[in-house]
Amino acid sequence: MKALGWYISVHKEIKQIKIANRMHTDPASISRYVISPKDAQCINEQNYEQSGKRLIDIEKAVEICGHMGTTLENILYYYQFKNTLDKLPNFDSLEKLTNQLMCVENEKENTTQDFQNVIDHLWQECWGSICIPPYTTNLIMEADHPGFLPWIGRYYCYFSSTSSDEAGRRREASFERNSDDPELRELLECSTDEYVFCGIMDIHSCTESGRNLCRVDFKFLSNPKERLIKRYTGILILSATTNAVFCELTGNEQGEKTYLMLEKQDLGKEQSHVRCCMAMVLTYSSKVHCRRPCCERMVLSNSKIKEGEEEYEALKAYLRMNDSTIRITRWGYNELIKKIAKSPDPDMQKIIECFPDLESLNGNNVTIDECAFIPESIIYTLHSLSDAQKRKFEILLRNHSIAPWYSKTKATKADTLFKLLNTSHDRK
Repeated sequence: MKALGWYISVHKEIKQIKIANRMHTDPASISRYVISPKDAQCINEQNYEQSGKRLIDIEKAVEICGHMGTTLENILYYYQFKNTLDKLPNFDSLEKLTNQLMCVENEKENTTQDFQNVIDHLWQECWGSICIPPYTTNLIMEADHPGFLPWIGRYYCYFSSTSSDEAGRRREASFERNSDDPELRELLECSTDEYVFCGIMDIHSCTESGRNLCRVDFKFLSNPKERLIKRYTGILILSATTNAVFCELTGNEQGEKTYLMLEKQDLGKEQSHVRCCMAMVLTYSSKVHCRRPCCERMVLSNSKIKEGEEEYEALKAYLRMNDSTIRITRWGYNELIKKIAKSPDPDMQKIIECFPDLESLNGNNVTIDECAFIPESIIYTLHSLSDAQKRKFEILLRNHSIAPWYSKTKATKADTLFKLLNTSHDRK
């Protein structure tokens, strides 16, 4: 009875007098079978008779629902989530689309794309208007702006694990890369054997809440072995006053927000689209039971970067959060030398010939103690190496440096500062 009353209150077009006419009864009898939301708190099984209500049987409830154009099952299902649905601006759209979703799910020959299309519509109709920022003069969101054109397309996004147990390491076991599902197979094929993740980002224009926006759909395999896909969606925003490009992504299933900040690309005349760029990512770390706000780097490329090639080694080197000074321990440099010794590359052999140990790099601008501090500019003044060898040497140094893959906040640091501030306040 409360569910029926709630459903009628949500659908303003449903009139009790029309239901009564169709059932060939008077409107007062219908009002005795339903309990409005404003009376729902005070009417219960003990006092319903005093309120003038009469218990309704299942058959009568089914008949009333039929005249309202729905089913009793639907109304009881939605009533479970009324607190959430009451806040939605477009509940009618949600109801229609979820009914469509159930039809697709129940079809024996439904396709994944059919299912995804309905999900996309659900998102656009019911949540899109909540996530889209208001109009502003200094943030550009309308997709017909020419500044969005270079970004339209598909990108392979590389980023490190934010778990200290995984970052910079190889996976202990390989995983099967075949699948009958085309989407899953594509994600498996671009996954690496290390804890460097590869996601797929599609940027395209679309209409949401009456506005033409540059939409971003991002997905990646967070666990290739278990084939767990995480999905995020959002919009691309340009700054009218700086070179900044912003992207706010929402992972509704995980209850997460992730933020990307990029720069506008100076493409030149021969390049119409962004080919490769780096983003700074603000997210939440992935380690179970120890999740904290975290930032890391992400490389976006419009082509796959194959594991084992020089581009992949460079990718790993630049994902680390190095600055212009490379910090490498003696152990790290020795590991670098071991890697070079196994390589047939003549450029690599030249590096080991000229710089067999850290001391051979010693000079006015390189400080060597337990850890060497090597300005990257020094590498490009090493006249004994060619430009290609210098580049490979820098990548090797960065990949064996002590720079972190990410940076997390730590509650204990805030606690220490809080105590210091309290102590200072007490002294005053």
